[in-house]
Amino acid sequence: MRARVYLLRSNGRRVRADLRKPIAGYLQLQTKVTGSVSTTALHLHERDPQGSRTDELVSPLYEPVLVALGTDALLMRGFESVNGAAFVQEWRCVFDRH
Repeated sequence: MRARVYLLRSNGRRVRADLRKPIAGYLQLQTKVTGSVSTTALHLHERDPQGSRTDELVSPLYEPVLVALGTDALLMRGFESVNGAAFVQEWRCVFDRH
């Protein structure tokens, strides 16, 4: 699903609203199972129009939870990994109307 994502935190701390820049891409929710452990992550990808290759635009949002739902946007909260440390992260996802 195509969306513009605003990262609301940096290393767990809130980012001022005037400093948030949208990152446009495609949202994809993936669950990986390793043995008896499953991990869910929300990814923001850039699509390659020539094929199926995708590049991640930001670090995945692990164990995402829907916090708020609007008419054209939603707020997701989870964790991101930065240099081996985990921080709370929130994504405001605004959907394109195409």
